[in-house]
Amino acid sequence: GGTAALLLAATLLAACGGGGGDAPGPGPDAGPAIAEFTSDRASYFVGERARLTAVYSGGTGRIEPGSIPVASGQTVETPVLSERRDFRLIV
Repeated sequence: GGTAALLLAATLLAACGGGGGDAPGPGPDAGPAIAEFTSDRASYFVGERARLTAVYSGGTGRIEPGSIPVASGQTVETPVLSERRDFRLIV
């Protein structure tokens, strides 16, 4: 028989807001802000799906790789992981 190897697919969650320089004060022109980007677990195995939650304001959001659209406060499930992935929230 063959030997099956389990591969760990870790999720590194990173957040990308908008703008640069000094942070503007609160208000309608404050620009995008990411409050939270989390997963339901610290890591996943290849063949599993990651569950990611994004909380942000001031724009629209997507999770990369895959250009997965996400609304603030929404939990999304990724496609089946075929390899190690690092996910980023872009607002």
